Amino acid sequence: MLSRSTLTAAAAAILAGTAGHAQTNTLSARWSLVGHTNTTTVYVDTATMTRDGRRVTAWVRYQTATPISDRLGKNYDALVVHNEFDCAKRTTASDVWATYTPAGSTVETGMFPPIPVPVMPGSIIEAVLATACEGVPTR
Repeated sequence: MLSRSTLTAAAAAILAGTAGHAQTNTLSARWSLVGHTNTTTVYVDTATMTRDGRRVTAWVRYQTATPISDRLGKNYDALVVHNEFDCAKRTTASDVWATYTPAGSTVETGMFPPIPVPVMPGSIIEAVLATACEGVPTR
């Protein structure tokens, strides 16, 4: 996984590209549709995906159909998470995340301990794993 300072800088750059999505009702061309559930559409940032052997890092965006209230009562409709996928072991680990209002303003940001967990078969994250692992050439 990346260092905290690298992730903070990367998060600022990536997440700035999500601002104003409600006004234009479109996302930057960098966000590629992966799939959806009944309530959420999932995108992956193809412009910043990187691969090193069997590992792929990618920013994943979860866009809800209607805003959600967080623990402080603030509404958001987008969650952006930095993931590392192990294509061989079929695991994912998240380390940085941010939520956004429908107007594109940051609600909250945070970090997770990057603990790998198995990807559940048939889940939307399995579709993200497939997109990430099949879509990025090895460097």
